[in-house]
Amino acid sequence: MAIEDGVLVPMKSVGDELVEKKVSEYNPEKESQMNIAAKADMVLTSALTEKEYKCVNNCKYVQEMWNKLVITYEGTKDIKESRMDTLIQEYENFELLESETIIDMETRFTRIIDELSQLGKLRL
Repeated sequence: MAIEDGVLVPMKSVGDELVEKKVSEYNPEKESQMNIAAKADMVLTSALTEKEYKCVNNCKYVQEMWNKLVITYEGTKDIKESRMDTLIQEYENFELLESETIIDMETRFTRIIDELSQLGKLRL
């Protein structure tokens, strides 16, 4: 939930501006939510490679990290649609290439099918 929905950071008014509450000012429910978000952050960052971590280490919240990783690896909706169109075209024009073995052809076909499945075009 912390990754998909995000966590609303408790705020308070100080003069004319809103600032984040200190942890000591959280109510028990908010403290629990923030602990869950911290655990999600820890689990997510511990699963990342060093290169991936460098891409998201400046994100303040776990949902922001997740969204950045989704865009990095899945792309935006337009990129997904473009990739799907390309894969469909590859599928429709699929044939054995001149310098290709049967095993290479099968590997290429499996890659096309797997990628279409990952994009939600096929259900295997």
